[in-house]
Amino acid sequence: EGSSFAPVRIGSPEQTRVIFEEYRASSESEGEAAASGDYETHYNLGLAYKDMDLFEDALEEFQMAANLTSPADGTGRYLQCCNLLGHCFVQTGAPEVAVKWFAKGLSAADVSDEERMALTYEIGSAYEQAGDLHHALESFTEVYGNNVSYRNVNERVKTLKTSLGEKSTITPLVSRSEQLVN
Repeated sequence: EGSSFAPVRIGSPEQTRVIFEEYRASSESEGEAAASGDYETHYNLGLAYKDMDLFEDALEEFQMAANLTSPADGTGRYLQCCNLLGHCFVQTGAPEVAVKWFAKGLSAADVSDEERMALTYEIGSAYEQAGDLHHALESFTEVYGNNVSYRNVNERVKTLKTSLGEKSTITPLVSRSEQLVN
């Protein structure tokens, strides 16, 4: 009785959004420490918003989480935020901004070779989406130089070289069984 909320179908995306908004409002009313000092809260809200395709809300939460960590803290949190921010910016049609966040992720402490390759590949994809084919080719070529079978990097390099009118020297990867047959 007396509730100011409109009825919402249980299990609907709108219900989930209402619950998150209520949670966010209660967190903010509990003081500044809960609103701005809790990495886990912002990060988890960001994940939930991203899963619901609410990318603008996810961006806000991931940016707050990223501001609560640093590239040198050694926890991997900064890298996670940078990666997720990059993906969300791609989804919102801002691949140029995504490139900046993926590149920031490369500055995190203790980035593994696999993480570096993944971020470089994502940078190439974002550049390609932005229409910057030269930088996309540069990023994909770097990945190709480290692992020719990473995702579909050999095809991406070949396609970009064709689009740019460059002669491709990359031959498609042939499986060992195909080599034996031929």
